[in-house]
Amino acid sequence: MRRTGIMSALALAAAVVSFAAQGSRYSLKVNNTSSYDIHRLYLSSSDVETWGSDQLGTRVLKSGATFTVTDVRTGEYDIKVVDQDGDACVLRKIKIVDDVTWNLTNEALLRCEGFARTSRYSLAIQNDSRYDIQRIYVSSSRDQSWGPDQLGTQILRSGATFTINNISAGEYDLKFVDRDGDSCVLKNVNVARNITWNLTNEALLRCEGFARTSGYSLAIQNDSRYDIHRIYMSSSRVQSWGPDQLGTRVLRSGATFTINNVSAGEYDLKFVDRDGDSCVLRKIKISKNTSWTLTTAFLLKCEGYSGRRR
Repeated sequence: MRRTGIMSALALAAAVVSFAAQGSRYSLKVNNTSSYDIHRLYLSSSDVETWGSDQLGTRVLKSGATFTVTDVRTGEYDIKVVDQDGDACVLRKIKIVDDVTWNLTNEALLRCEGFARTSRYSLAIQNDSRYDIQRIYVSSSRDQSWGPDQLGTQILRSGATFTINNISAGEYDLKFVDRDGDSCVLKNVNVARNITWNLTNEALLRCEGFARTSGYSLAIQNDSRYDIHRIYMSSSRVQSWGPDQLGTRVLRSGATFTINNVSAGEYDLKFVDRDGDSCVLRKIKISKNTSWTLTTAFLLKCEGYSGRRR
């Protein structure tokens, strides 16, 4: 007898696209758009109690890959998919009267009771870099292909966090891609518990070729009498500031600090002293290497900025 979580055919209907029938036998194409590798796939007539043979045989339906079952007679079928841990999901009473393409999604699998509950963890990525990340790929370090983009339609903005859930214990490679298509791969990340990982400028810029497209420098000469404890830099189109560019450093009066690998564009700068007084400079256009002098007069023009000596 078959047992496992059941998802109704109604939940499947939105994911199915039918094509024109050709004869009395049809094909079922399964697009694995989920983040899970499928190790076994069974297809059985809904009025039969046994599953029969695994359609995949020795193959594995990797995340992002496609598998086609051919020579399927007209009728109602149950489909069972099983991952590497033995977690199973059964889809009941799928009506096949045409050639069919079906997208296997995370949502469909996780609605099945008991699926993907064995040694599953989360990876929270905190983007402490100044780069917006457009695509993130996660793949077992043993695999050759990346599978689908984990972000989908989202963007991991500078200063934001994105969490990937339901990751099996193991070693993984991570690939980050910015809006210019520059990519950085992090190898052999060991996931054996819930993890938070900080994506930094340093990690990205160690990758050969990352963020080299129209990358300029902004040198800030502090000619004011104030020590600057935090500097934020953000595209003028973005509402959030992102991480402090200084990190643990302090831009002392009389010193210089350089921000490197800045893409061409308009930026806002925010300077904060040790008392928390802040001053914002709007719409700085960067299209070449730039030097800018921070003066006492400029800072004191900012509303609320203190005139006290630091």
